[in-house]
Amino acid sequence: MNRYMFNKFNEELVRIDSIILLAGCLSRTNINIPDKLREFLEETDFEVISRCFSNDLPEHIREEYQNGNPDIECIIDSLIDSEKLGFLIQVSTPTCYPGERVSWFRYRTKWFYGQDLDFLIEIGFKWAAEQKKEMQTKPIDTQP
Repeated sequence: MNRYMFNKFNEELVRIDSIILLAGCLSRTNINIPDKLREFLEETDFEVISRCFSNDLPEHIREEYQNGNPDIECIIDSLIDSEKLGFLIQVSTPTCYPGERVSWFRYRTKWFYGQDLDFLIEIGFKWAAEQKKEMQTKPIDTQP
């Protein structure tokens, strides 16, 4: 299984930058969460966070993000209350236009949340395939 996954990640040019099991990170009594989760909650755009969690976050959390002062403890409580205790993963794939050599110098990332890690990995592969297809069909004048 591990060799199969290794080969698939390399053939499909996909990597997982982060895997966070929320059930093992969240607590109502200790808000000392792992740095990667804190970074996600503090620095990621609210729309991305909201999409990850199926738009289940309360409206006041959106307002806190818009004011530039998200309350991490409140977000943690909301995730626990709504039983968002599964996996949060960050998937990456290189950005490569037609005629360019594939390189990890430029890449795209996307966060996904779900209860089943294998399912999330498959979603990550599908997303990466969509990104590759989009890059191959972009007209030359829209390339950076």
